[in-house]
Amino acid sequence: MARKGSKSSGKLALHLALGSAGVGVLGGLLVAIAVVQNLSSGADAEAVSRAWLIGFGMVGLGAVLCAVGGWVLGGRIASRITEIGLAVSKLGRGGSEVKVRVGGTDEVAALGKSVQYLATDLAELLKS
Repeated sequence: MARKGSKSSGKLALHLALGSAGVGVLGGLLVAIAVVQNLSSGADAEAVSRAWLIGFGMVGLGAVLCAVGGWVLGGRIASRITEIGLAVSKLGRGGSEVKVRVGGTDEVAALGKSVQYLATDLAELLKS
């Protein structure tokens, strides 16, 4: 498991980046095909081949941008889940003083709040 405060960019980030890149490629190809089809009706062969080249360049750029966005988003989600996992591990080893940084209003934040409530209740139970 990663150390507290470290950035996690493991399998979740990789899968999200690859999936996002695939979507970027598919969307870019559809746009490139549509643009070239509209252009090819009245243009010469050189203009059409240049349009294909520009279209494939845009496909590559879109795939890279989507992959980077997926990698960053996946890394953020994974680091939050890793932090909650570390807190649960500490609770499992008998530690009752656990602090989980919670930010946001999504499902991961709700899980963090639940783990924090569990740790607080467990600490109170051990005191009594």
